[in-house]
Amino acid sequence: MSSMSEYVNKAIEICGSQSALARACGVSQPTVNLWLNGGKMDVKYIPAIIKATEGKVRAEDLRPDVDWAVIRNS
Repeated sequence: MSSMSEYVNKAIEICGSQSALARACGVSQPTVNLWLNGGKMDVKYIPAIIKATEGKVRAEDLRPDVDWAVIRNS
């Protein structure tokens, strides 16, 4: 199983930089760096990451602790 930071790194690569991913999410570059280094990501940023990566990074990749099936079916 991959870690959240691996998927954040993938999102950074797709977006081109930490700053570009930060702009897509409406956060600062240091916030993206925090995620990259193991800081917990608030679920409110996940839709922006999915959109910025054109679905190449999934919600389940970033926050496997959330029961996404329940959220999607509610």
